[in-house]
Amino acid sequence: MPKRVSFNQLLGFTKRAILLEAYNAKTLGEGDVPFSDTQGVHIYSDLKLEMSLAAAEDEEGAYRNLQILQVYATAAESAAVPAGISILEIQGQRIHFLKEVESDGSVDLEALYAMCRIFHGVATREIGRLIGGTEFSIRMAADCGRAFLLKSSGLDESESIVSLGVPANRPAKKLARNVGDNGVPAGHLAFNIASLTDSDAEAQWEIIDLREESILALAANQQILLESANDVFKSRNSTAMTKLARDFSPNPNNPVHQPLRRQGFMMRADLDGFSARVRDAMNGSDEDAYELVRDFHSIMQYPAAFKETLPSGIKVLLFPWAGDCSNMLLECEDYELERTYLPNTAALNWHDQGRGTGLGGKTNWRKVLGETKWLVALAGGENDGADHGYILTGNVEAMGRTFHVGAGWGWRRSLDAEQSKGTKAEETVIQKEDFDGLDTDLQKPFRDHPYHPTLFKVASFEGLAKSNRERRNEIRISAPAIVPATKAVIPAPRPYLNR
Repeated sequence: MPKRVSFNQLLGFTKRAILLEAYNAKTLGEGDVPFSDTQGVHIYSDLKLEMSLAAAEDEEGAYRNLQILQVYATAAESAAVPAGISILEIQGQRIHFLKEVESDGSVDLEALYAMCRIFHGVATREIGRLIGGTEFSIRMAADCGRAFLLKSSGLDESESIVSLGVPANRPAKKLARNVGDNGVPAGHLAFNIASLTDSDAEAQWEIIDLREESILALAANQQILLESANDVFKSRNSTAMTKLARDFSPNPNNPVHQPLRRQGFMMRADLDGFSARVRDAMNGSDEDAYELVRDFHSIMQYPAAFKETLPSGIKVLLFPWAGDCSNMLLECEDYELERTYLPNTAALNWHDQGRGTGLGGKTNWRKVLGETKWLVALAGGENDGADHGYILTGNVEAMGRTFHVGAGWGWRRSLDAEQSKGTKAEETVIQKEDFDGLDTDLQKPFRDHPYHPTLFKVASFEGLAKSNRERRNEIRISAPAIVPATKAVIPAPRPYLNR
């Protein structure tokens, strides 16, 4: 049964020891799902790195990416702590903050904008020191209103908190757009001022400059917050970076919490249509809210059931959910073999589980999901010429909590695929390199991406299912055929999205 708790209690429950203590003390009963019903400002920050860093093709570049993410997280902590703002999630290059507000919904915009300017200033300065002349930018977006918060669960080791609500969803979608599609310019914050009076109203985005000139104009009391942020950064970053370096060294006694070089397919599954269901629950009764929380808690177990449908030798490493988007690495024992069929098998099994017609545990997923369906995006990469197929996984720390992140080609390219426009529910998006690695008969369901035909291929659920049936009928066995991937002597040029 969902159990409403305060936001501070929920923050405590991200620690497994504290959660266990609550069960032992009968504060929570067995089967209770703790969630917090909050009113606040949800602030998102996106770090845009050049592709040489964001989709690093070697281990050194991926490790530098983890260092950048730790500096980014420490900068977030240094600005948020003095301003009384919390970090909910760190999803690699995206950070999600929350500023709780009073029930009357009043927001001190001057203080909020000051915090964003301070964070932008500290993060820009410190990341710049780390990477030298390589270009990067930070964009932010914020919205205000009611949201349900749940602890990330399942196979995910992160101390992350998932948010369900319009103000938690709308800024993320705003940041996913390119500037030409009404996105947020580099060095700016987009704040939905309409949410201050009506969270259901059409968004009215006010664009706030966060760059250096704005920091110089901070009021005297805000300059004190800037000095405090600089002090917090100095005291925390050296320790955090030292720990990251130490954890990166092989440590067989601590395999879960050390960064590792892993080979496989980064997979992201976005639940299309769930935002409307959240909105309906927000406008309904307490029972509607409880039902939503109960169902989403079940949905967060979806990857655990899914992993049982995969061939032997495939492990599932779960990263924090990004709202209603599940993120995981399908780690392969034999990548050269798995790339010939696994993108199709994984996507088909994921979609099939949601329809209630495939494998995947005893849960009635069709009932839990209702009318919502998944969009799936996968990225692995070539097997030669670069470290495609490999990502580094590690932990960054902020506010005394640990956030599990990844870095490398598949991490970034799967995000590009998932966020690309022109796709819809029950479709699967893969990158061109992974399409080229498939057995010829498994390439048939895929067509060119409507907006990025040189980068991605798209297949419908029906197309994948038909291809799978034809393959089974043709070879008369249930397991995938083993056909070695063809090795290219010279790797093909790798195009990039203009992001």
